[in-house]
Amino acid sequence: MARFRIVMVACALVGVVACGAALTTPSEPSGLRLTGRISAAEIAPGGTATFTFQLENLSSRPVTLTFSSGCQMMPYITARRTGDFVYPSHGSWVCTTVITSLDLPAFGSLTKEVQIKAAQAADFPYVALTPGEYLAYAKLEQGAKSIQSDPVAFAVR
Repeated sequence: MARFRIVMVACALVGVVACGAALTTPSEPSGLRLTGRISAAEIAPGGTATFTFQLENLSSRPVTLTFSSGCQMMPYITARRTGDFVYPSHGSWVCTTVITSLDLPAFGSLTKEVQIKAAQAADFPYVALTPGEYLAYAKLEQGAKSIQSDPVAFAVR
């Protein structure tokens, strides 16, 4: 019976640790910077633009970020007037339930892109947007800690 209790306690501890997210070196998100930019402030009908977001390690030491899901740096696009989510369409990502990590070397960075097309519909890898004004930003969440880029305004004509 004692062995059963030890196994149960060990499993519970693993579950608690696995559900959390940890930030190691530096211990505060202030050692990281998340920025975004878009290749065109206005996108003509049928035109394309690229939203690029970059996570930078401002520290002279390597950083390892540990996440409790497959979601790490996530892009978002909202309608500028209403704040409604346009990408992803319901405002949240569907993420795998698996522990993942992201390593950034000293003064290193990671860059990702979202391809945008001014159209009613578009094939992968494009996100189709109809005429309107939008804000794009990226977010990195680790439990209670999060970093978000400043929003980047753009318009689809």
